Amino acid sequence: TRWNFVFDSLKIIQKLGYDLISTQDPFVAGLAGVFAKFLRHKKLNIQIHNDFFKLKYFRQESLQNYIFYWLGKFNLFFADSIRIVNKRLLTDKRCFVAPVAADLEFFWNKPHTKKYGQIVTVARLSKQKNLPLFFELAKEFPKLKFIVVGEGEERKNLEKILPENVYLVGQKNRNEIKEIFKKSDIFVLTSNYEGWGIVCLEALASGLPVVMSDTGCAREINVVIGKDIKMFAETIKNLLNNSVKSKKLVLDGQKILKEKYSQEKLGSQFIKGLKNTI
Repeated sequence: TRWNFVFDSLKIIQKLGYDLISTQDPFVAGLAGVFAKFLRHKKLNIQIHNDFFKLKYFRQESLQNYIFYWLGKFNLFFADSIRIVNKRLLTDKRCFVAPVAADLEFFWNKPHTKKYGQIVTVARLSKQKNLPLFFELAKEFPKLKFIVVGEGEERKNLEKILPENVYLVGQKNRNEIKEIFKKSDIFVLTSNYEGWGIVCLEALASGLPVVMSDTGCAREINVVIGKDIKMFAETIKNLLNNSVKSKKLVLDGQKILKEKYSQEKLGSQFIKGLKNTI
């Protein structure tokens, strides 16, 4: 089980020399980090890659998430620094912002000019991604194909409410995702909460206009924010009918990606935050 991770980690850590430990999440890994901090009296950095604490959705999804919510709160109390992936996750002066870097060059493409009649999302099949909203959106455009790339624990439940024009195509590697992006018109993300939403940057880099819920990177990159089914539907309709607007949205967004979100720049931000912790 993942709880054995704590003990296994500590066995490994005892054999290592270190000045700083950074944990990938604030939960079980975070607990291992807290023990490691006091084991040798070193600094602890905890990373937060999702909106686990400010929004209600995460802790309401399951009993495990509710327990993790309070475990994370406990572990964060002992952190010397906290790596967050967007400004809206800011809690106190220990935080530094270092978004997750995407391989933008791999996906890079010009704004799409040809229409394919296809809307795409890349999302784990989980409650977090709010795919029923994506399905309701598909019903508003019965002549379009709606593609869902991803797998997850909610597949059986989603299959029960699957509209005819929605296709669950399963897990794909990034080469396959790149090809799907090339044959799509718009990327949509309907998540209840996100930390960053790296796939939105990849979609934008590939030349797709992005419409997403007001979460994660929505206020950091050039996307259209949707708040409900009506707003999502109106935005998609406008983008499909206005190629000039769609192209400008992509070009302005790609300019931001180049200026702020290269792998080198974001890697440097993370390393700088860790150095300041020591």
